[in-house]
Amino acid sequence: MSSSGRTMKLRALLGFAMVLASIGVVSSSGSVSATSAGPIALLGVSSIQIAIQKGMSIQKLPSNLAPQLSGEAKSMFWGGACIIGEPGSSSTAKACPFGDLSATSTVVVYGDSFSVEWVPAFNALGIKYHFKVLLFSRNGCPFADVKINDWIGSVDSGCLPFRQHVVEAINAMRPLPSLVVLSEETDLSSPKGGVLSMVQWTNGIKKTILQLDQATFPIDVIFGEPEASSPPSACLARFSSSITKCSSRSSAALRNYNYPQIASAVSSVHAGLVNTSSLFCFDEICPDVISGTLVHSDNWHIDQTFAAMATQGLASLIGCTVNQFNKLTATSRLLLQSLLPGANSAGAKGACATSVTANHI
Repeated sequence: MSSSGRTMKLRALLGFAMVLASIGVVSSSGSVSATSAGPIALLGVSSIQIAIQKGMSIQKLPSNLAPQLSGEAKSMFWGGACIIGEPGSSSTAKACPFGDLSATSTVVVYGDSFSVEWVPAFNALGIKYHFKVLLFSRNGCPFADVKINDWIGSVDSGCLPFRQHVVEAINAMRPLPSLVVLSEETDLSSPKGGVLSMVQWTNGIKKTILQLDQATFPIDVIFGEPEASSPPSACLARFSSSITKCSSRSSAALRNYNYPQIASAVSSVHAGLVNTSSLFCFDEICPDVISGTLVHSDNWHIDQTFAAMATQGLASLIGCTVNQFNKLTATSRLLLQSLLPGANSAGAKGACATSVTANHI
């Protein structure tokens, strides 16, 4: 996110106790109405949703998490030894390898920091299912073909060239990638303090997807991550004896990113929809602690421990997209089916369909 966008949000968060009340977070009693639908019956998804449901009445911050709060802003996976592009750096499309480095099958992950944060999960999946993961990422530079401010508040002149170079590099890969996964933050701030319209943003999404060679490999788009109502280092520290006050309603946590419009744009150009909101929210509640794990590192990014915990759930949601494509190569179909065994069963298809529209996206 650009510094202007973050500054606006941070200003709004200065009085976050009032904001929490205004957006309708869970009451300190932790009481919520039971959902009639129940958890989504997908491996790794249902377990997280059950954990959310069980945790709705837990008021006290787990003692092991208290020491982590002061350093939580640094807890997202930022690339480790891998060099991630920054504003002002080269626009060369340099890939960072993860997963099974000796594998012949490749999954490409491309986007801004919203793609980098999922690398702990992709790395584990690559090792387990024997595929290489190639990450193309530039912080503050979304995959959507739009011109925006970078994360330090100026125009990153290397962003658009980087995007074009990544598209060219992916299309030229041999052997072809088995899957390309895109992820980004929706940031409508534009150069010189302007604001992009959602039409401009969704057109940019469609433009990038259409530039990729969909005839030879499938493209999935990850979306649906909720925004925390305030940094966990602030809210959980303040309400350590009543942590449900830091949970958000899904309607508030998801609204800033315009996910329904994004989903519509992605499906219109025949890319796969991976709605991850079911990994964060259940029965309209999106907590800051799930199964004794901190969910967010800041308002916008996820803790790398949570990313690892959500690995199987992410696998199932990506595997669900096998039924969203009319045509797949044998290699791509095998990879997606390995992520979701029984993907062709009626039960799996129903659960997958539910996951795509979870939380009213």
